[in-house]
Amino acid sequence: TVLMVSTGSIGPMWQALKGADRLTARLPFSAETLAKWLKTQTGLDMENDILPWLAGEVAFGLLPPTGEVTTGSPSAMGQLALLAEVSDRDAAEATWAQLDETMQNRFSFEAQPESPAVNQLVSYHGGIAMGYGWLEDSVTFFGLGPDVVDAIAPRPRKTLQTNPAFQTLLDTSAAKNSGYLFVDMSRLEELQGTLPFPTLPEGPLFSAIQSIGVSTHVEDERRLGYDIFIELPKGRRVKPLPEPNISPKNQEETAE
Repeated sequence: TVLMVSTGSIGPMWQALKGADRLTARLPFSAETLAKWLKTQTGLDMENDILPWLAGEVAFGLLPPTGEVTTGSPSAMGQLALLAEVSDRDAAEATWAQLDETMQNRFSFEAQPESPAVNQLVSYHGGIAMGYGWLEDSVTFFGLGPDVVDAIAPRPRKTLQTNPAFQTLLDTSAAKNSGYLFVDMSRLEELQGTLPFPTLPEGPLFSAIQSIGVSTHVEDERRLGYDIFIELPKGRRVKPLPEPNISPKNQEETAE
């Protein structure tokens, strides 16, 4: 995963994004734009069809392309993944059935069940694919990309916890937290143009960062706490700083 965002409750997060105009202006999409895109492309209404059963933890991730970045084919574009703990499985399954019907009847997608718990939808025109299913009784997933289903179900081929930087974030974060943000900056820079993410600013500050991790936790009803982890590349061994050389004259000037 190149970028991952998780939250313990998506309802408050969604409402905050809807009202944070200054924040969403810096993001690749706003909550309103995302909701309109979802309605247009799948026929699903975010607030009426999805949010009611998203009552638990939710994680959203950007996965790297599966093909050569320079080919321009759909396999060279980044993939999207959503994993969610649901509060009402029947409502979630009704939403997936609605997605099936819309994609097949309106956009001529073909349903290709891979197992009783996993279903994939593939465009007749080739290239575009999406899938959804269940990892556990109360954990569902949705993916957009030609190979995203294989990367998620029935189990991820390689979990994010195998990334040493992300594991450090887990180890240094508060035991009880409200969610995580993790960005693999080095890989994100390599994949510019293939992922739905703004162009990274140029300059030594950003080029020197390999990964960024943030976790949040509630301190009280009015305060949030943030733990921030930044990974920098290893360089040559740093020598001890020299001893300060303060002459008697400098000491007098400092005193004045």
